[in-house]
Amino acid sequence: MTERSNKGSNRATHEAPKPFPVWKALVALALIAAIVFAAQLCSTAATINVTVNGTEYTLHGAKTMQTAIKESGLPINSGDLISLRGQILEKHGGDPFYATVNGIETVDPDMKLHNGDEITITDGKDVVEDYESEYEPIPFSAVTGGLGALHIFIPGEEGTMETRTGMLSGEQVRKLQKEETDLVRWCYNPDVGDDKVIALTFDDGPSPECTAEILDILAENDAKATFFIVGSEIMTEEDAALVKRAYDEGHQLCTHTYTFGQSVSSFNFSSLAAQDQIDEINLGYQAISNVTGVEPSHCVRLPGGTMNDDAVLNVAPYIDAEIGWTIDTGDWLSPGSDVIFETIVNAEPGDIILCHDSANSEQTIEALRKALPWLKRWGYKFVTIDDMLVYPELKAEEE
Repeated sequence: MTERSNKGSNRATHEAPKPFPVWKALVALALIAAIVFAAQLCSTAATINVTVNGTEYTLHGAKTMQTAIKESGLPINSGDLISLRGQILEKHGGDPFYATVNGIETVDPDMKLHNGDEITITDGKDVVEDYESEYEPIPFSAVTGGLGALHIFIPGEEGTMETRTGMLSGEQVRKLQKEETDLVRWCYNPDVGDDKVIALTFDDGPSPECTAEILDILAENDAKATFFIVGSEIMTEEDAALVKRAYDEGHQLCTHTYTFGQSVSSFNFSSLAAQDQIDEINLGYQAISNVTGVEPSHCVRLPGGTMNDDAVLNVAPYIDAEIGWTIDTGDWLSPGSDVIFETIVNAEPGDIILCHDSANSEQTIEALRKALPWLKRWGYKFVTIDDMLVYPELKAEEE
């Protein structure tokens, strides 16, 4: 049998903590309440001096804006609640007063004031009823400005009109939130300074009869040119080879629309439907890129070099520049190679010369054979339209 002994045991004994007396907690709470009440009593009993509309007043009790108004005795009238169109919906339903405290605006009657505050008080302002808003875009228009052969586009921006509907009166008013900014077709000529540069341009190609000879003459004279190609004229492998050769030899390839060559006598770009105008541009690009494998220049020349403002709105997002000319050789009228020659050699720095690359351009070829060497001897260089676009604008007073 085993005996259990507590002798010599070191086991500690733990006693449960005694609860905090309830009466002590109640005394502590009462003491806190007494301190808060005493502080409030002292605060209420204290006075502050404020200046209201230039007169000093001593405020007792609550130190609020309402107390200052009451103490000053000023005849302050509340504003009205009014409709969107200014009709009174509720008399005295607006701001109770309008005040500034040390320059800070307020309409809060419970605003706390402090000793030395400078206050101005006037009648309350009218308050407009709450309303719901709807917004609609204001489309921009296109305008043309400036004068010259290079036509660039300064983007327009829609405006915004807000229609407000009163939630009490049901009245509606319209408010212009943002004025529209018109798209600008800006026309100018390049200021080439002392650079003796000329841009040769050729419309209507490719032409199996004449394009190769034109490219030969350009190569012989270290000349670069810009070809405005009619996409639908790229019909055969020979046509495509001519376009590819022009690209490979460093000439700029641009579109002259896609179908112009199929209806020269009746083609009016501005009379086409909006989507047809866009398609004429984009299909023209595609016809060129199908041959070269790269995205072509987004400079374009429209048939006749013109489009109205509605057409500008339609196609401006798809083109970088629309290109006109400063010299028209008139070669499409077959005036004789000598006439074309004289027209070309009378060019001046910065001129953009209009020629044609079509089946009946023999006179143009003959004129180019003589004119390009002649101009080279006088120090002229033949550049692309992209090169011309790098130059700044020739100011009107200098033209």
